[in-house]
Amino acid sequence: MRLKKVLLVLLILMGTGSAFAAGSGHDHDEPSSTTQEAQPSADQDDAKHDEVVEESADHHGPEQPMNAHSDSAMGADDHHGDTAMEEMAAEHDHSTHEEGTWAKDDFQQVLAWIGKFHPAATNFPIALLLAAALAELLFLGTQNTALRQAARFCLWTGTAGAVGTAVLGWFFVGFDFSADDALLSAHRWNGTATAFVSLFALGFGERAFAARGSVALFRVALVAVALMAGYNGLLGGKMVYGEDHYAWPTSE
Repeated sequence: MRLKKVLLVLLILMGTGSAFAAGSGHDHDEPSSTTQEAQPSADQDDAKHDEVVEESADHHGPEQPMNAHSDSAMGADDHHGDTAMEEMAAEHDHSTHEEGTWAKDDFQQVLAWIGKFHPAATNFPIALLLAAALAELLFLGTQNTALRQAARFCLWTGTAGAVGTAVLGWFFVGFDFSADDALLSAHRWNGTATAFVSLFALGFGERAFAARGSVALFRVALVAVALMAGYNGLLGGKMVYGEDHYAWPTSE
């Protein structure tokens, strides 16, 4: 009898445990309606949040101000660079004296075109007159007659080149003296004076070679015209490359 009661209690306990286990499994596998309803609500909130963020991004355009600012900064830099280049070009701009702008009729246009060969011709008289002076100075130390003949030849060709180059220079820039700046004026008149002094040096030289004139006067005139020709070359370099072209280079 007692054994039957014990078995009955065990059966009751086993049934209660099975029912409890079944109820727990149902709650785990099939969430309650309250949980099911809560989850879609959270998903909807996340979707609404994403939509708000997208609308805010479209409205404010985060990249546009940055790009606009960058473009504005680049535009300012480009404008500043262009302005600096224009100022530099204007400082050494001799275009008003070039390209035949001074010519008004057909004859003047021909002269202006011929004058365009002035820059190409300037190197020869400068080199020849310097060579003539150097050859005469070497003759003083060596008494080599070949050097005297070299000095005479270079003086003749250098003088012809100086006169021709001076004429081309006048054709190149025209005859309007009011348009000259200080650098152009110095180059113009020093070049013209070089041509005249070379003629005097040639005349003194021919008299000295024929023993009818002063050799010392010839040599002074020759050195003077060589220095003037070299100086005019320096002025021409400043006109082309800027007044600070011969400045001593400095490391940055």
